[in-house]
Amino acid sequence: MQAEGTCFNLQHIKSEINKMHVGVPDARTSLLSKKLVLFLHIRVVLMVLAKEDEELHDAAMRAVHCCKREGVSVHRAILSVAGERRWRQAEQCCKLILESKRK
Repeated sequence: MQAEGTCFNLQHIKSEINKMHVGVPDARTSLLSKKLVLFLHIRVVLMVLAKEDEELHDAAMRAVHCCKREGVSVHRAILSVAGERRWRQAEQCCKLILESKRK
């Protein structure tokens, strides 16, 4: 079940990945690529939490909103709320998504 306020649009993420420059990356595209992959990773973690543990998902969403307000790292907040196991699980999903882009 997907919680209100959460949008996980895999097609949109795939289209953004497809727009990424292929070839020799410069500093701007490299940074953009890293940010996009981190965004994808966080979205997958939130999706996993929404399916597995609604209370943790709500806590993660509150952490995201708090980080946005305070301008701090969303990555660390989500990792601490979700835990290492779910973070690694989302990492594997991201690798599959990015691999499918390369094919």
